Amino acid sequence: MKTSKENVRIVLSGGTPERTPYRISIGPDIAQRMRAKYGEDFHARLLDDDMRHLSFWVRWPLVKYVKHGDVTWIDGVLINDWSELDSYPFPTGRESEWFVDLDRHIALHGERYGIAVMFPSIFHSCMDTFRGSENFLMDVYDEPGHVRRMQESIIGTLENMVDEICSREIDLLIVGDDVSTENALMVSPEFLKEHVFKYNRRLVEIAHRRGKKVFFHTDGVLPDALVEMVIDCGFDGMHPLQASCNDLESFAAKYRSRLLFYGGLDNTQGIPNNDIPWIENHVQKLHEWFGERIILSSSDLMGGTPDENIFALPRIIKERCRFDAAP
Repeated sequence: MKTSKENVRIVLSGGTPERTPYRISIGPDIAQRMRAKYGEDFHARLLDDDMRHLSFWVRWPLVKYVKHGDVTWIDGVLINDWSELDSYPFPTGRESEWFVDLDRHIALHGERYGIAVMFPSIFHSCMDTFRGSENFLMDVYDEPGHVRRMQESIIGTLENMVDEICSREIDLLIVGDDVSTENALMVSPEFLKEHVFKYNRRLVEIAHRRGKKVFFHTDGVLPDALVEMVIDCGFDGMHPLQASCNDLESFAAKYRSRLLFYGGLDNTQGIPNNDIPWIENHVQKLHEWFGERIILSSSDLMGGTPDENIFALPRIIKERCRFDAAP
C-alpha cells in the first residue's frame, strides 16, 4: 500500500495512484467546534487526509493589521501617495525568519504527506496591501508608469520568496488570489494578462526550474478565457474548482488532458446541505469525470456543515476512488 505522499506525487506526475488523494479543508469555526468535541488532534486522527497545507503570506513592512476573532484584516494601504514608493523598504524575500514555520511544517509532515504551499500572486498585493482596490483600478489607467514601478518592486520580492520556498521539499506550490466571483471575472481578461499573468509567469518559471508543480488558485467561475491564460502561463493545474458555480462535468471533459486538478468537492452548497447518499454520488461523479487527474479537496467547508457529512468524506473517497490497475 502506498503512502499518502506517494499517491500525491503519482497524481502530480501524471500517473495513476492506488486511490485518489484528498484534503478536507475546514475553516476556523468548524475547527473550533471539532476541537472541543473530538480533541486537538481530531483532523489528523479522524480525517486522515493526504495533504498538509501552509498558507504563506508576505510580511510586508509597515502593514497595519486588525484582528476580528480568528480573522485578521489589513487596515489601510501602504502607498497613499506615489512619492512614498521610492522610500518604501521592500524586503528581499529571502529573510530567513520568514521560512521558519515552513521548515517546521516540512519536518513535521513531509515524510508521510504531500506538502502544498499557498502563495499570493501580485494581484491582491496591489489591490489590497499597497494601493487599495479602487485606487489601483484607476491607477492602471491614470498612472501606468507608477504602477509598473510598483509591480516590478513587488514581483522582485515574490520571485525570491518562491525560489526559497521551492528550494525546500514541497510537492506543490499554489499561486493565486481570487480573480472571479460566482458570476464573472472581477476584471477583464486583458487586465489579467497585463497585470496578473505576466507576473505569474515569472513565478511559475522559477518553480519549474526548481522541479516543482504549480497550480493556479481562484474561487468562483472558470470561464474559458481564464483557463486558457492559466495554461498559456505554464501552470500545471487549477485549484479549487468551485462546484457550486461551475459545470465540472463539462470542465473536466474540456481540460482533463491539459491540466491537473486539486478540488472539486462542493463546499458551499452540496456537502453542507445534503445527506450521505448525495455525497456518495457527488464523489463518485467527480471520480468518473476527473479520474486519476485530481486530488479531491475544496476551499473551506461552510460552518454549518454537519459533523457526519465531514467525517463521511474520507470513508467515501477511500472506498469509491480507487484505481485497481495502478502499479
